[in-house]
Formats: sequence, C-alpha cells, structure tokens
Amino acid sequence: NPAIPTESKIVFGLGISNIGFSAYNSSIRYNNLYGFENGKASYIDANKFINSLDEHDNFINTNFSLDIARFGIKVKKLFIDANWRVRYNGEFHYSRDFLGFFINGNGNYLGADNPADFSIGTDINMFSEMSVGLQYAINDKLTIGIRPKLLNGIANISINDDNTYIYTDENTYEMTGDVSINMKASTVLDADINRLSQVGDCLNSIGFSEMFNFKENLGFGIDLGASYIFNKHIGVAMGVYDLGFIKWKNTKEKHVYKDNVVLNDALIDDFENLSNLNLDLTTLYSDLLEDVWDNDSIYPGEDYKTSLKTRIMLQGYYEFIPMARFTAIAQMYYVKEKMRP
Repeated sequence: NPAIPTESKIVFGLGISNIGFSAYNSSIRYNNLYGFENGKASYIDANKFINSLDEHDNFINTNFSLDIARFGIKVKKLFIDANWRVRYNGEFHYSRDFLGFFINGNGNYLGADNPADFSIGTDINMFSEMSVGLQYAINDKLTIGIRPKLLNGIANISINDDNTYIYTDENTYEMTGDVSINMKASTVLDADINRLSQVGDCLNSIGFSEMFNFKENLGFGIDLGASYIFNKHIGVAMGVYDLGFIKWKNTKEKHVYKDNVVLNDALIDDFENLSNLNLDLTTLYSDLLEDVWDNDSIYPGEDYKTSLKTRIMLQGYYEFIPMARFTAIAQMYYVKEKMRP
C-alpha cells in the first residue's frame, strides 16, 4: 500500500529483494477431497470432490513479483519511492467435467444429450514495472499515497474455451468433440509461440533488454491508498492496486471451430495402457491439442489490450510493542470479470 507510513528516512534494495509469491484456488477443499470416519479423513471420495466443484467457474491463480532495484527517501512529510520490478500472474479456469471426465470415465457421459463440458481457459501475463510512489502525511494521523506505473509487457497468453464438449456414443463408445477455442498471444522472448509446450522454456531467454524495452508492449497502471492511525496501537488502511492495462503488439492468434472431431486416438493410446492405468496426462493433453488444433501455424493478429488484475484491500492492525504487530487483511481480487474475496 503506497500510503502505509514509512519510518525509515532511506530505503534501498538491489538485485534480489522483496520477493512475493501467492497461489489461490477457488474450488479444491480438503473437506471435499476426503471421506471421513469418526471425524478423521480415511479415504479419497472422488464423487464428493467432483460434485463439490462449480459447473463452470473453477480457477487456480498464481502470482510472483521480484524487485530488481528500489530507492526511497523521506523529505519532511513526503516519502518518494522509486521501484523497478518483474511480475507474473497466471490463471487457469476449468469446468467440473474437465476433471470429472478423467476421474469418473467417459462412461459417465453417454449419449448425445449428456456430453462432458470440457471447457478450459488460461490467462498468463509477465511484465516489468517501473513506478514512482508518492506518500504524503497530511497530519499525524492521516497519510495518503499514489503510485503511477509504467509497464512493459514481456509475454501474454490468453486461451478462451467456453464451448468444447466431448460426446461418447452409447453403443460404440466412440468419442467425438465439438470444439471452440480462441487464443491470443504476444511475447518479446526468443520462443516459438506456435508450440505451447515451449512457453515455460522461453523464460530462460529473459534479459535486460526484454525488461527495459517499452517500445513494443506498453502499459500504464496506478495504485492508490490511504491510512489512518487512531493511536500508538491501532491503525487502518485501504488501497486499490493495479488499475491499468497493457497494449500488446506483434501478436499471434488462432481460432478453432470444429464439430465431430474424433478423439479416441488422442485420449487413449491403446487398450494396454488403459488396463494398466498407465496414462501419461502430459502426453494425453499434448495429443489432444494436436488432434484438435491440427498442425496449422498460428497467424498474425491485431493489437489487443489486457487489463491488470485489480485488487481492493482493507487492513487493520494492533501493535502491542514496536517489534510486534497483529494485522488483519481483507482482499478482493478481480478474476474472470468478477470481484472475489
């Protein structure tokens, strides 16, 4: 929060400092994974787990940030804080049937009227951020802060798949799919974006020029905050973070709309693998994508914008002594066009 009072007159960081990582999932709960006997978890209850998932709105979110350089200085009531950091955020969305299909088998989705909703989605952003925070103490109790940010997009991949269904014929058990997948991507890294499997490997090519090139994928953002101290023990604060966007250039796109794609070869290599339960899910998904997408190259697309993942945070604290403080935080996070706690 740019408005949290800073007691230090000088703040300095260089290289690897202020590392932050967070992970959040919306639907997987310990109590829903297990069956309980006498109050103790005794076995995995697959059906209970699948039924606990939302029909469409399940997601896993991860965030990472690393300060490369930071310098702050206090001048009377004003604190100026310059910062350069690298950030990553990734979201994976999936439907209930996306997991249910593999846990319960395709025999649970027999007939034309009972398809498996196989919808998934991905939104991955990596960018560098240069900011100058300004914090001003209006009086002894109230402090306000603002942090404008200049952003440089390093990589973005967005896959929207809201209408993919897998059908199993109730007589022949042949599996076919109706597919609707839309993908947009942009990167300044040295990677073949036609092959999604190389996305992780391309991170090895990050260098100084990629993090400091504001010509290709330019963006802007801002953080706002305010804090109030009631007395030497109690204080509260609120902040709005990551209001902004990045405009991506040199983009690639692919749109796939197909009906009745035969998926048996992609989902099951041979009967022996199935009978031995020797299934490699990585290969399975790779084969599935190849069958659905074919080997067509991804074509150039138009420039597009992505919004930052806006957060709203409220926090309060009670300070027992200067070296010991208890803090409570409530945060709302903008995911998939909704604000979520």
